[in-house]
Amino acid sequence: MRGLMTAWWTSARWTEAWTLTIAVACLTAAASKCGVWVAEASGAFISAIVNFHSVEGLVAKDRLIDTALTLVALAALKTCLLVGTRHYLLTTMHRKWRRWLDGQFNSALLGERRAYFHLMSGSGASMPGKDIPDNIDQRVQDAIKDMTGGALGLAVGLFGVVTSVWFVGEKLLETTSAVDGLEFLGQYGTVVLAFVVVGAYVPLNTFLALKIGKVMERLNVMMQSFEASYRGEFSALTRRSLQVAASRGEGVQAAIHRDLYTSIDSTWERKNRIASVFMSFHGLYGYLTDKVVSYLPMLPGYMNGAVDFKTYVTGSELVGDLINNCSWLINVMPDIANLKANAGRVTELAVAIEDVQDSHVFSPATACATSTTTAAPTTAASSSGACG
Repeated sequence: MRGLMTAWWTSARWTEAWTLTIAVACLTAAASKCGVWVAEASGAFISAIVNFHSVEGLVAKDRLIDTALTLVALAALKTCLLVGTRHYLLTTMHRKWRRWLDGQFNSALLGERRAYFHLMSGSGASMPGKDIPDNIDQRVQDAIKDMTGGALGLAVGLFGVVTSVWFVGEKLLETTSAVDGLEFLGQYGTVVLAFVVVGAYVPLNTFLALKIGKVMERLNVMMQSFEASYRGEFSALTRRSLQVAASRGEGVQAAIHRDLYTSIDSTWERKNRIASVFMSFHGLYGYLTDKVVSYLPMLPGYMNGAVDFKTYVTGSELVGDLINNCSWLINVMPDIANLKANAGRVTELAVAIEDVQDSHVFSPATACATSTTTAAPTTAASSSGACG
């Protein structure tokens, strides 16, 4: 059960896994390249609007219509065809990866060592120095689903940053010019200034986002544990409803439910506060990026006349696109927090299952664990029954 994040790609289903991976990677690269074309088209469209009264009327109208149609077509190509197709393939990849992992966990839980019994029934068997994981059902059902989805989103975002830096950087190099006060950089003044701004602005805000994300991760782990315990208590009630009714234990059961939900409610309230802080931070960051920061690197070149308005707007659009792509870590910070929380819970379960199957780690403290994997089914059953 080790290597959860890469096991699918090295399993018997490797052809399926790698085919989808390559397809998603190609579409991500194509979307990044198309983003450069969209930035160029946007620059041409804005330039046509600004210079509308500077050229003959009919020519100005034709240019405005042509640039507008080009921008719409390229935007549709990127968002509807490339990004839409990639989303479908990515969700298909998520579904197939989760199905494979779910099968692996079910096979391990229901194997000869009866891991499901020792981990889910509270039989009393012990793992020295280790805690038996709680809420196995939540880990198999929800945590695996969220972990696989979060991991795929993280990987696509990272690859998108790499392709964006490559294609946008290539285009910025084509339009670079000297900057007053930075003559030692020669003609690479604007492109160096662009990467300096991106290299300072994005990591600073990423650092702040990580600080918030640490708190969100801790609260997500607590929330998952409390909600799973609350759901598990209701599930247990359905199995012991006769005993509760016979002993008139409704009051005690209600108190248990109330205490469990109190933990959920207090954690939820803290999580909402942190989510509000992150939403405010993310909104301000996005506004400053689109309206201010992306227009700064190319501004010196435009002010000293080294580039015309169309080149300035196109370069600014490219810088904005580069910042947004490099900000994937900030944009998906809540998902990353969930990913780390879910990955931890799934990994704990995987390690526990392996330990149950290892007789040297999983000790029969109360004669609950069978000592060998070759024990007869009747012997194992009678031993398990003695622990009940």
